Amino acid sequence: MLARGLTDPMVLAATGYSLSTRRSDLTRVYAANQLTYEFRYFPPSRPTGPIDWSTNTVRQGAEDAHRLVQAFKPIFTASWVGTGISKGGMTSVYHRRFYPNDVDATVAMVTPVNDSRVDPRSIPFLRSVGGATWATCRQALLDFQRRSLMMTAAIQPLMPGNYTRLGKPIALEHAVIEAGFSFWQYTLPADPSFGCSRIPLATATAQQHADFIDTHAGWSNFTDSVIATYDSFYVSSALELGGPAPDDALLAPLVTQPGTYTYDDARYMPAGFTGTYDAGTQSDVTQWVAAQSERMMFIYGELDPWSAGQYAPNASRDNLVLTVPGGNHNVRIADLPLTTQSLAWNTLDRWLNATAVPTRASFWLGPPPEDVEEIPEARRRQRR
Repeated sequence: MLARGLTDPMVLAATGYSLSTRRSDLTRVYAANQLTYEFRYFPPSRPTGPIDWSTNTVRQGAEDAHRLVQAFKPIFTASWVGTGISKGGMTSVYHRRFYPNDVDATVAMVTPVNDSRVDPRSIPFLRSVGGATWATCRQALLDFQRRSLMMTAAIQPLMPGNYTRLGKPIALEHAVIEAGFSFWQYTLPADPSFGCSRIPLATATAQQHADFIDTHAGWSNFTDSVIATYDSFYVSSALELGGPAPDDALLAPLVTQPGTYTYDDARYMPAGFTGTYDAGTQSDVTQWVAAQSERMMFIYGELDPWSAGQYAPNASRDNLVLTVPGGNHNVRIADLPLTTQSLAWNTLDRWLNATAVPTRASFWLGPPPEDVEEIPEARRRQRR
């Protein structure tokens, strides 16, 4: 917790994953207090014995946040704003749905919503992302994926780590599929270091193909240790969150187990997990946001595949949905066009009955303050 003053605004920051010491953009801009909370059962905050995964639910996460508000709101009496990035944004939305009066406003950044256990909306999105401008890039990426699947015998020995849960063949297939998603999620296509111009050509070696997969999907994300670290995420996806459908039709027949790269595949589940997907949770939250939410702001990136599934609150109920042109999963309010950015900040000023510190317009231009610990965004599918 960062405490500045009892009468300063409070930012209730959801990580959606493990605890972070990073200060929210809102905390910096408003010189606010910040109370950060993690989602249950992420290391190191998990029982040493068996875990009751049935309590790893959207409603229980909202209850956890509500108890924090109950404890601290009588002390910090100014305005409260909930916020989060990606899965943290999802967590803040769920909290607001079940406890709409806990905070005065919610700012959810790059926050997706899956409309089913395996949401197909990302497939047409990825097949047309960037429009005609980046059509050649999309084809080059697809060609790269197909070549990689034809080079499995050469690439598998280059995969570091242990893959007992998935097995190397399936880990490779899933990583190749993921690379096509995460390329657009985290990479700007014009980036000279990681973008379209860096996609390996047909003459590239197996090592160059493996390195590109590692950069954009991360071999480690398919290893036993990392999958176990994110057990809570996979369980949440299997129970209620769902996930994007894998676009492996364009890779047929090179994918040997099509349709298996889903967040609820048994190989991603912790031992002993037996839960089943409940479609009612997401439907309930989506309908509540559309019909009853107030003072909620959603920020999306135009090229981000997670933007294929967006919340759609009623604008007449004092809500905003703002999109960063050409932006990806890394976008924040400061990335919006200046006119739209001013709308966002002015709206927040009104919602929070607060005035931003004078450095708001320029705080992105220099290095972060020394007391900020920046947590790098992992180049992976996680909704950080």
